Amino acid sequence: MKNKNEIITLKIKGLSIDFVVVDFISTVYHDKTNETVTTYLCYGQNRLIIVTETNGIAAHTKTICYYAVIPEADEILENHINN
Repeated sequence: MKNKNEIITLKIKGLSIDFVVVDFISTVYHDKTNETVTTYLCYGQNRLIIVTETNGIAAHTKTICYYAVIPEADEILENHINN
């Protein structure tokens, strides 16, 4: 499980894009498939997205807002890039 302000890197259309975890949404365990699905609200490239992590593999599932500004998250991403 990821923590708030942790970085998640996703491959979208062949590009690796970093996102900051803004908030944890839920975790669900599916007995039949033996999968744990964790959902997060994330921010990156001035967008808010829902990221679903299934058994440790993260994927972009839905864009919530196509233009957002979160200065604290931008700073975390900038520090991540510069380190």
